[in-house]
Amino acid sequence: MWDKFYNIFEKYGADYSFPMELDKLGQKTGENYIAVIHIDGNNMGKKFEGCEGLSKRQKLSNDIKAKTEGAFGKLLETIIVDIENNRYENKLKIDGTLPIRPLILGGDDVTFVCPAKVALAYTKRFMEYMLEKDDNLDDVAKSIDSCAGIAILPTSYPFFRGYTLAEQLCDNAKKKMREVGKEQGSCWLDFILLHGEQAPTLKQILAQEHKAVKGCTHFGPYQVANKDGKHAADRRYNIENLIKCGKFFSENGGPAIANNKVKELRRVLQLGDEALDNYMQQLGHQGKDLPDIDSWECYRENLWSGHKTPYIDAIEIMDFLEGVDGDE
Repeated sequence: MWDKFYNIFEKYGADYSFPMELDKLGQKTGENYIAVIHIDGNNMGKKFEGCEGLSKRQKLSNDIKAKTEGAFGKLLETIIVDIENNRYENKLKIDGTLPIRPLILGGDDVTFVCPAKVALAYTKRFMEYMLEKDDNLDDVAKSIDSCAGIAILPTSYPFFRGYTLAEQLCDNAKKKMREVGKEQGSCWLDFILLHGEQAPTLKQILAQEHKAVKGCTHFGPYQVANKDGKHAADRRYNIENLIKCGKFFSENGGPAIANNKVKELRRVLQLGDEALDNYMQQLGHQGKDLPDIDSWECYRENLWSGHKTPYIDAIEIMDFLEGVDGDE
């Protein structure tokens, strides 16, 4: 797999290698969370149905492979540039190995592992590179929309279970993509943070760990973008909303909410109306408020709407936003 990207390393004169062990991905001492990411192209079977003859199918297959490897190469290039510009200083531990390890890179099916801190950034970048138009490839392969699942777990957690959950999260993202109308170019991702030994399936985890008095505390999946850089009509699920709210929670002080109030928010979101009302009144007395997020006005006022709340997702992801757009 290394030789596929030799030209990139040669371009930068970089002497890096892919890590062979999960605890060598770049986690700093005391930070043991990694992420397993599974990404899959949308409706690829239907795209092959339009190919008549073996030669056309083979060309399309080769072009999709070239598109996927090209997108991953672009991702690697951004990672090397980040390293060379010291953007991971005091954030990751880089000792000659890259903070990413590709496991599957075949056709439109991609799986890689990386430090949890950069998981959302790397997943989002790769999906956006898959969307970028390449006129040198077959029409179907020029731009590929995809869905992704991100399983964030302790390094010591059974890897196979993390991989299985990443696949299930990707399937959940695809389900959401179909619900919003199957529009071409609709890209979605879902994620979950495992805190320890939990149920083996996503459905069981959501039922056991994300159920509260007023509904489900898991808000995703989230839309990345479509081929026009736009989003679906329901803007509540734009990935930028999650990122903005997560960054607000991680600021800790200033115009944002103090860390102890963020922790308290996680707790009260499990409770009923009285606890929620008391929390919002306390924030008001402190001159604080929840972040002003596009299309989240109803949640900002009441914390819940339609048995859903986005704030637990934002709290879960707040420590894993290194390298996302705007974080330079």
